[in-house]
Amino acid sequence: MKSFIKFPQFSSSVLIILLASSFSLFLISCKKKEPPKPLKKLKEAYRIHGKILHFDKGLEATRVYLSNEGSKFLTTDSKGYYNFLIDEEEIKSSYTLTPSKLRYTFSPPNVDLSIQVGIRKDYIVNFDATEAIVGTGIDYIAPNFILYDQKDREISLWDFHGKVVLIYFSSGADLNLGEISNQLKFLDNLYKGKGFFPVLVLISGNPRKTAETFKLDFPVLDDNEKKAWNLYKEGTSNIIPFFFLLDRNLNIKLKGALFYNYQFSLIEKYL
Repeated sequence: MKSFIKFPQFSSSVLIILLASSFSLFLISCKKKEPPKPLKKLKEAYRIHGKILHFDKGLEATRVYLSNEGSKFLTTDSKGYYNFLIDEEEIKSSYTLTPSKLRYTFSPPNVDLSIQVGIRKDYIVNFDATEAIVGTGIDYIAPNFILYDQKDREISLWDFHGKVVLIYFSSGADLNLGEISNQLKFLDNLYKGKGFFPVLVLISGNPRKTAETFKLDFPVLDDNEKKAWNLYKEGTSNIIPFFFLLDRNLNIKLKGALFYNYQFSLIEKYL
């Protein structure tokens, strides 16, 4: 008896699909393959790095701000190291480095760094940390105070740690109060959202009335009992008005009777 091999039966639609698939594979195999594109060459970055030591041990969780037309910041690792990498297209000719950790003082408190663009790409900046030295002298940590503002909110100066702060002491009887208020309002709008914070402290007068009169949104603090002024007046020759400019670690960087327009660049330096 003859045996026959039985082939599977396909419908016409299945055969059409199989033929179309085979033809597609044939076309793909015949298509000329394009050579692989060369890898894009990465631009070499500029590196600013270093270590923060506290009694020969790395100080972790310390912010390091790199300032120039707006800040970048990093936090030190468990061994106290930080490492900024900046692309060639973003590099600036100069920076200010500021380490910042509450209740610590750093030596140096800031470093002004000049970048040799196109020549040198690696910069090492180290800092030493000690427990905060509080006072009203230059590079001392500004003394903390807690006062109430025009909205009856409790305000602590050290809550502004990590911001550039301009404290202005004045009074309701100060003939410069209007000029100072308008200047602080201008600076507040100019650097809003960039890490700047103005504070007006009144050693006499009504903070709510002053804020309403000059349309001030930033804190206007009530120091009629002179709690804050007694902490600061030693560094002011006991005159009003008087200002203190603080960097992001609350180090006093500048102080004087009036803050002039040409000094605005100092705010930008630490932002």
